Amino acid sequence: MNDSIAPFELRRYSPSGALLDIVAVASPYFDIATNSNGSRLYALESGLPTRLDTIDPATGAVLSSVAISGVPATEFLNGLSRRADGMLLAGDASANTLYLINPVTAVATVLPVSLAPGRSLAGDIITLRDHDLLAVDEDAATESDEHLVRIHPDGSRTVVGHLPNGTGFYGLTVSGGRLFLAATNGAIYRLPAPPRAPSDRLLPLRQVVAPSAGLSWYGAASVEDSGRTCGKQGRDHGGW
Repeated sequence: MNDSIAPFELRRYSPSGALLDIVAVASPYFDIATNSNGSRLYALESGLPTRLDTIDPATGAVLSSVAISGVPATEFLNGLSRRADGMLLAGDASANTLYLINPVTAVATVLPVSLAPGRSLAGDIITLRDHDLLAVDEDAATESDEHLVRIHPDGSRTVVGHLPNGTGFYGLTVSGGRLFLAATNGAIYRLPAPPRAPSDRLLPLRQVVAPSAGLSWYGAASVEDSGRTCGKQGRDHGGW
């Protein structure tokens, strides 16, 4: 999990909510992603133009920092995760555009699929095992009315649940096949699996980490966010 309140930290939790690691970082980030084995993290800097940092998760040190190209200079990128092919997924914080980013060159290209018109990426976007994308989106004008939405490979979309108003859910990650949502109040919630069925109801979230006045989650990451399992049994491994 990426904490956006000073002192800026990355925190790793077990699927049961146990705190495993705390690593200090120098800057606040809009979101984080992990490489295929968790040995590197990628992060979106919060300034403009947006830069892509590569971070050593053991120390918090920035190993490289590259300005992202291919995106309008006034556009904030939000949501970050790794795909199975090694590219990074990201979205626009104020529009429905989604991007692929090369993790080495930081060159961004527009994806052929998008969020619905009038929606923008509120928090994370990840790839599921069935190849759908799963995102937290919101009304682009009011920055409210958060949905959990599946984006299918053909570009169609299915809203699979609503999130409580008044709490931003900016982190989304999968561990052991279960879905975790990280909120701006420092709480972490869990669903037994990414939902599939269309729904306009509030999601039945189970709290695994209590809110904290000193934490505000802006992004989450796990090696399963690319749609792959962790080991042959898809074992629980925790995530940032």
